[in-house]
Amino acid sequence: KADPKGIFVAEDTDTGKLLGYVAAVNLTDDFSFIGGYCVRPEYRGHGIGQNIWNTGMAHMGDRNVGEFAFTYKMFEIYRDFHNFKCIPDRHAVHFRGPYEPNEDIIDKIDGISLVPINETNLRAVIEYDKDMYGFDRGVYIKGLSKSPE
Repeated sequence: KADPKGIFVAEDTDTGKLLGYVAAVNLTDDFSFIGGYCVRPEYRGHGIGQNIWNTGMAHMGDRNVGEFAFTYKMFEIYRDFHNFKCIPDRHAVHFRGPYEPNEDIIDKIDGISLVPINETNLRAVIEYDKDMYGFDRGVYIKGLSKSPE
């Protein structure tokens, strides 16, 4: 719902097989988020990933971009090849562009607090995400919730 044109796929036009994708979603006029980026292992090394990455980055333009790396290898790729920076004390959140956090925004909203995703609220998080995005990313969210810190 936020950016229906922000997901790009590489597809074999003969078979219809999905080879890779990137979700490069514009959330506001100055902020975007990469919610997924992958290429099937057997198709890596052929420029498919670079092509869909460049397409997604062009779609996001000059916006500040946040992303989450599931593995340290992916973090190194984002950092070393795509110029992302790790924000200290923001475990696994990485930004490209200026970052000016409002450290006390949650403290200014009565009755609101931040808590980690856990077994108690996981189903509610998945359902909320499904309502917001229009499709079930439950597997992604379960994997995200099991990431260190």
